Amino acid sequence: MATFNPGPLPLTVTVLPRKPLTSGQPHRRVTHFPSLKTRVMVPCASRLHADFCLHLEFEPRVIAYASRPFALQFGEGEITARPDFAAILADGRRVYYQVSGSDLALDPRRRNRLSLARQCFGNAGLLLEQLNPDLYQTNACTQTLRSLYHHAFGGTVVQVPQIRQLLSEDRSDSATIRYLTERGIRKSDIAFAIFYQHIYTDLHKPVDLNTRVEVR
Repeated sequence: MATFNPGPLPLTVTVLPRKPLTSGQPHRRVTHFPSLKTRVMVPCASRLHADFCLHLEFEPRVIAYASRPFALQFGEGEITARPDFAAILADGRRVYYQVSGSDLALDPRRRNRLSLARQCFGNAGLLLEQLNPDLYQTNACTQTLRSLYHHAFGGTVVQVPQIRQLLSEDRSDSATIRYLTERGIRKSDIAFAIFYQHIYTDLHKPVDLNTRVEVR
């Protein structure tokens, strides 16, 4: 989505626009992530943020998201928060994300500011999550997701029933990717089915033709 609707907010919270992203961090070109879920190019200030887009694409609860949505000014704490991402979940909730590297733990000033921001969000009935790669890679490795996402372009949900049927024909409800390709299933459709969790495998490992996938 090009813009993000914050929904109803308390009178103590003011939405402020953010300047367009013209350079990355530090002073690098902006990375644009091609989102299949939102059908727009998502501007990212760093590779870390582009990698996080992969996990927002992968998370089935997230139905839409935006990077650098806006700033939120909280009157009570006299603080202005600038979340890196905002997402709308399938149940209608809105979640804001602050994405950081492991260096956050070494910076007490940034930690204190984040703690105050989280408190202001909570008092306003909003949810702010601070995430780093160790936290958001719990279910899948970023490198594996990146490879799958690349190969999923051109794939569609149309072939999912046939893929699941082929897997169900085996007693173990599983087969290798090679087996599926030998039966005429395109690699892009297989990658799409894995990435969007219509079929499953261990995403902490690299995926190749010998990888076994399964239905659940």
